[in-house]
Amino acid sequence: MAMTSAVYASAAADANDLKTDMDKVSYTLGTQIARQIAASLKAEDIEVNIDMFVRGIREALTGKQSPLSPEERDWVMKVWQEQHSAKLKARQEEAARLRQKQKEEAMAKLGKENEWKLKLTKPELMKFDASKDYFWILETNKGTIRIKLMPDVAPMHVTSTIILTNKGFYDGTTFHRVLADFVAQGGDPLGTGEGGPGYQYAGEISPNVKHDRPFLLSMANAGPNTDGSQFFITFKPTPWLDGRHTIFGEVVEGQDTVKKLEAAAGPPPLGKPTEELKILKARIEEKAKG
Repeated sequence: MAMTSAVYASAAADANDLKTDMDKVSYTLGTQIARQIAASLKAEDIEVNIDMFVRGIREALTGKQSPLSPEERDWVMKVWQEQHSAKLKARQEEAARLRQKQKEEAMAKLGKENEWKLKLTKPELMKFDASKDYFWILETNKGTIRIKLMPDVAPMHVTSTIILTNKGFYDGTTFHRVLADFVAQGGDPLGTGEGGPGYQYAGEISPNVKHDRPFLLSMANAGPNTDGSQFFITFKPTPWLDGRHTIFGEVVEGQDTVKKLEAAAGPPPLGKPTEELKILKARIEEKAKG
């Protein structure tokens, strides 16, 4: 979205202009609506002349007759819609070509010998020994992270993680997305954020387990019923993730290693790390409680 203006660029609101409650309410409503409009224009990549745009809104609100005839308005908008649709289509096609190229490059990097990681079937739910604790050990190129799993909270998530780990699924994978003050995300054999084990399953959301502290292990997803192999470790409390992502473990050793991952955080929104962050070996450890 692009907006140009010679009139409104320096026209900032002055508190002295807001003399009455009606002034304040009107101004607040106007800014709220304007932000929604601006977000819509940006999402659709629509360019406008802000002076004419604001004038059109003002005249429509006051009931002033348009200087354009209905026929002229229809013709102008028809031409614009055709041009805008063509631009969006070209952009979407280019984005699709880029995604396909990235997928081909990721598949080549994965190698034929590892394509099995994309073609697995959902495992049967494990029976867990209540007298044992289960730990997920991630040996990374930045150090070792020891995570206590939560089979009592998310049995399917722990089952899948244990089965995949014992197959060697996570060995050689990377943390492909790292955002400072947020998370380190990994578990994609393609390393692009679009890969998974070949199966998906539902979240196991517990209202009593919340993203209220750092160093939690939670499952990434693309919406309901899309949990797979991609996980993330939090760097801070992330309460906005509650109800959307399943917590199934917590880092109990190696917090310093997690901080090293965060030190390589990339710029948002993709968060591509500034250096490779690799899981060299993942393993499961069972230990008697107490």
